[in-house]
Amino acid sequence: MSHSREEHAAGRRHALVTRDREAANTFYTGLLRGRLVHRDRPRTGSPRLCYCIDEVLVETGPGSHDRAPVLLHVDDPLAVAERCWDAGFTVRLLDPPFGHATVSVTDPFGRRVNLAPAAVQDSRQAASGE
Repeated sequence: MSHSREEHAAGRRHALVTRDREAANTFYTGLLRGRLVHRDRPRTGSPRLCYCIDEVLVETGPGSHDRAPVLLHVDDPLAVAERCWDAGFTVRLLDPPFGHATVSVTDPFGRRVNLAPAAVQDSRQAASGE
């Protein structure tokens, strides 16, 4: 069976999207322990993936590298960063001016995810009476 050049190119694009989706699933569900909650294809044709991680909704996909970083409060930011590093993702240590986040990891689309200790969030909620 023969395929046209356009069909072959469309197949390669689909394979890239599949590979990117798998990398995003590994990052957000495997390493950050979230869950995929929504997958949509906006009018631009670019896939959009949404993950929920401890009640924080994170939207990612192609072009997400220029979006604002996401802040996640996790029990052990360094352990999460180590899992990400071991899986081949970029990890950066943050300086104190970035608040209480201690490390930043970068998702497969280039979007930064800052990790802060959950204890910081818990102490803020207790102080505000929530």
